[in-house]
Amino acid sequence: MVADVVARFGRIDILINNAGVGGRRAGVEDSDPPGVRWDKLRGPNLDAPWFATAYAMPHLIETKGSIVCTSSTATWHGNWGTYGIAKAGVEALVRSFAAEGGPHGVRCNGVSPGWIATERDAEAPPSGGGDWALPPSAFNRMGTPAEIAAAVLFLASDEASFVTGQTLIVDGGLMVLDYPSMDMLKDAGPGMMSANR
Repeated sequence: MVADVVARFGRIDILINNAGVGGRRAGVEDSDPPGVRWDKLRGPNLDAPWFATAYAMPHLIETKGSIVCTSSTATWHGNWGTYGIAKAGVEALVRSFAAEGGPHGVRCNGVSPGWIATERDAEAPPSGGGDWALPPSAFNRMGTPAEIAAAVLFLASDEASFVTGQTLIVDGGLMVLDYPSMDMLKDAGPGMMSANR
């Protein structure tokens, strides 16, 4: 793949590692032994960005290029199992390649999306229907692919020329919400929070 791109365009300026599979899309069966389940999720989510980056790195060094990898907020939630483990590996990959590429002017960063309304999710929403038991973000909506693309574009661009080794969480504030306390805080009002400070 890398050789084909170089043959066609003569150089590589930006590498976006975005391909991957989630639990519902990896073809993992309950009957699969642990090694098979691990391969199905690790391969596309962690092996693929590692190999793509490793093979592209010599060309990115020539152009002082940029790498952006797609992670997931599943890295913070243990209930995503092997998918979360693989995506946590992606965030470690980001830091490692940032350290490797930095002296050569190559930046490597990540984007960690929350719930994003892709075409596939429109066909089969995560909850099995159109309604969520709890809001998927602080904005009470899913994000859009365009919102993730904007974050990727920023990290890949010269606007982020002094940013490397970072993973930007783009989840509409989902990670800052404490759902179990929301009813209590709603009943008590914002005064309760300010009185405790």
